[in-house]
Amino acid sequence: MAEALCQRYGGCVTSWRFSPGDYLFSEPGSPLTEVRLHKLDKVTSPELTAVKKEMLRLKKAGYQEGTLPLLWRDILAASR
Repeated sequence: MAEALCQRYGGCVTSWRFSPGDYLFSEPGSPLTEVRLHKLDKVTSPELTAVKKEMLRLKKAGYQEGTLPLLWRDILAASR
């Protein structure tokens, strides 16, 4: 989904918490099927390349819900 947004809206989209560290923080656990791994071949946006490599390495799904504490911390820090 992030790739589709980057492709469609280009510079109007800012990736938020899509680093390899954020992916690992989400505690990826669900194995990615071969079909889902092949879908990663379509990810070409430079801002997503590093997390794509980590996903291919671990072959596990990480979910944004797992990064909620980090997102919340960012929001609180920005509001101060």
